[in-house]
Amino acid sequence: MSAKALPRRRAPLSILKHMESMPLYESAAIRWLEHEVEKRHGVTPYTLMQRAAAAALVVCQRHFPAARRLHVVCGPGNNGGDGVELAHQAIKCGYEVRVITRFDPKTRRGAAADAWRAWLSAGRGVDAAVLSDVRHGDLVIDAMFGTGLNRPLDGVDAELLRSINAAPAPCLALDLPSGLDPDSGRAADVAVTALHTVSFIGEKLGLALADGPRLAGRIAVADLGIPPALLAEAAVRLRRVASGGGRWPLRRRRAHKGDHGRLVIVGSQPGMRGAGVLAGTAALRAGAGLVRLAMLGDTAGPMPRLAPELMVQTVNTADALAESIGWADVVVLGPGLGATPLAARSLDVVLAADCRRVLDADALNLLATAPRSVPHSVLTPHPGEAARLLGVSVDEVETDRIAAVTRLADRYGCTVVLKGAGTLVAESGVTPRIVGGGNPGLATGGSGDVLSGVMGAMLTGASSALDAALYAVGLHNAAADASAGGAERGLLPSDVIDQIRWCVN
Repeated sequence: MSAKALPRRRAPLSILKHMESMPLYESAAIRWLEHEVEKRHGVTPYTLMQRAAAAALVVCQRHFPAARRLHVVCGPGNNGGDGVELAHQAIKCGYEVRVITRFDPKTRRGAAADAWRAWLSAGRGVDAAVLSDVRHGDLVIDAMFGTGLNRPLDGVDAELLRSINAAPAPCLALDLPSGLDPDSGRAADVAVTALHTVSFIGEKLGLALADGPRLAGRIAVADLGIPPALLAEAAVRLRRVASGGGRWPLRRRRAHKGDHGRLVIVGSQPGMRGAGVLAGTAALRAGAGLVRLAMLGDTAGPMPRLAPELMVQTVNTADALAESIGWADVVVLGPGLGATPLAARSLDVVLAADCRRVLDADALNLLATAPRSVPHSVLTPHPGEAARLLGVSVDEVETDRIAAVTRLADRYGCTVVLKGAGTLVAESGVTPRIVGGGNPGLATGGSGDVLSGVMGAMLTGASSALDAALYAVGLHNAAADASAGGAERGLLPSDVIDQIRWCVN
């Protein structure tokens, strides 16, 4: 039977979903769901395993239509059971399948034992874990450990994972790339890099954090027919929203500039003028109607090339600053703010104003010296600034970014955007979000200024600060991905600004 003639399998019970706007589950929540669906609905672990295999087979056919020879690398637990059940179903669909394992199938227990029994009773065997075996298939299936790895990898297991990565064929990971922690997203010393991952029941938290996006590739989620009401009962620590943030409303044909918000960017001390220019230009590209750049300090020193659409004002006193921002619907405080006495006064002036606010860069460092509730504000810290705001180390922030962003939102009574690989958005009492998209090209000076300008523009029209933050981060990430085009090194913030108009439309 040719590859094109392989019969297609339909996913049972509508189990395949897109990953956008989906809940992310810790491994404990997945175990709870498995227990509850058996207790309440009589769905056995082996039935779930059969459904998982069927879902994975659909992914094989959909994304690897030319693959005919499957090499399924199975581990000792239920992930290995998923793999051998997939092999069992794939043979019925005409695939050539080789099952590779270093474990004795006859010693398996639980649902995995049922899967191995079905395989062996059909007269099929297994190949011992020989590294060269992995390298000659059209598709390698990683069914080694999934969420079940709770020990350091020994030499043979590590070599098997390395051989999966070295194979010329692409890899599909079942549930989770082996070696990836399901909750933290941190990779072991050796971990599988998959082209696709199909995550069972729900998307694992670790697929979205730290090393997860790099190792998982494209993600499909198979709910395995778990009733939606039961899924809704499971604990959700984080939710994923898509890059781009959704559709921003179209402008009315009779719209004028006053309908789209008045924004003031405060900062741009001498030597840091470009930060405010980047923020202001980004705000204009994101659709702000009127943008004023309030430059603190005198006009001595070189001036950057300004967008002619920016209104520019030099501010030398706190009273002049209060007058300038009294015009605004939104104030962005921080880009190029510096640490002068006037900069220190500016935080109190901005917090006293009747407007929405974005606090970034040095504004966050000022807030950290005198912590207080800042309602109607969006804070945009990177991990170092977040550590200062919480009075902890950067390592503590990075060890549990979800806890850190939640604590920040609670402590400061506002919306918080914790920047980094996998930007998080939180507001007190709301499940935090992680926003898709973005790339390492953003790791350059000025990217945060662009984000703060986009954030300010979104705040002028959004119904809530949380909506504005989610949309701004998604828009910024989408523009960064569009401008990088696969060439991330050397990406400039001004390159991202050039793409914002297209992405927001």
